[in-house]
Amino acid sequence: MNLIFYNPQKEQYLTFENAAERSAKEVHLQMDKNFAGDTVHGWMHFVNKTGSQVSTTVYLGE
Repeated sequence: MNLIFYNPQKEQYLTFENAAERSAKEVHLQMDKNFAGDTVHGWMHFVNKTGSQVSTTVYLGE
């Protein structure tokens, strides 16, 4: 699972590649302290082990 977060106030992205396997029921991430208190948007997608297939990106919300 790859996760992408965007902070519009700071115009910065934060990415987590291979954050979890598709079968994982949860994932724990350390967000940038610089993002604290700001609105952050999140997206996720999956990539197979060889990198030859990528899922549709899903918007996770704010």
